[in-house]
Amino acid sequence: MGSNKEVPACKEMVLVRGFGPFGVHKINSSMETVKLLPSLDLERELGIQLVTKEIPVEYGYVKTHIPQLWELYKPKLAVCVGVSGMGCVPEGGVCVEGCPDQLESAIDMRKIGQNN
Repeated sequence: MGSNKEVPACKEMVLVRGFGPFGVHKINSSMETVKLLPSLDLERELGIQLVTKEIPVEYGYVKTHIPQLWELYKPKLAVCVGVSGMGCVPEGGVCVEGCPDQLESAIDMRKIGQNN
């Protein structure tokens, strides 16, 4: 699932991933949000190539398949959108040691939220 339109190779690649259904939740709001991104015309506005993917809610899958997505798409930026009121935390409490706690984005999250 996702947007994989042909865009000139000179555009920077942005890979955005949302999670699929899990447990009793037949729809995962993280992926529903990611599905809205192509409608915001970010490719034209930001001069990027946007690729969206749905991934299963499984740390094992993420650990083995995300490196494959990096190799395939070679993104300038990769974002994983998730929602959790409970769940486990990656080893060490962070995804990548030494990275900042917060990143700023040109994506207007308020605008995305209004489209729901």
